[in-house]
Amino acid sequence: MKKSELRTGMIVETIIGSKYYVSLNGMNGDTLLNIKNTRYIPLSNICSKLNAIHNIESSIAKVYAPKFNMFSSNISDFDLVWERKEKVKEYTMNELIKKVGHEFKIKK
Repeated sequence: MKKSELRTGMIVETIIGSKYYVSLNGMNGDTLLNIKNTRYIPLSNICSKLNAIHNIESSIAKVYAPKFNMFSSNISDFDLVWERKEKVKEYTMNELIKKVGHEFKIKK
């Protein structure tokens, strides 16, 4: 699935399990609105393949479309329409240093 296929009312789930409503052309522009709190992710922070540009935890793992033409926060009212098939690659610190070419420190 591509970012251009997302529609208002869909729910996306990030790789860490957070769920967001898709809101296109809303008050804050195109955004992902967290279901449980007031956090949101500007859709401009997500690339066309649904990977996050800055914060990898915001990468989209699943996309759900509503079964009915209604607003709901109950995931059972949605059908899973896309799931990321590629697995997250795991690296040791030494493997990362080899890939980057120099030592580094990871920020939080």
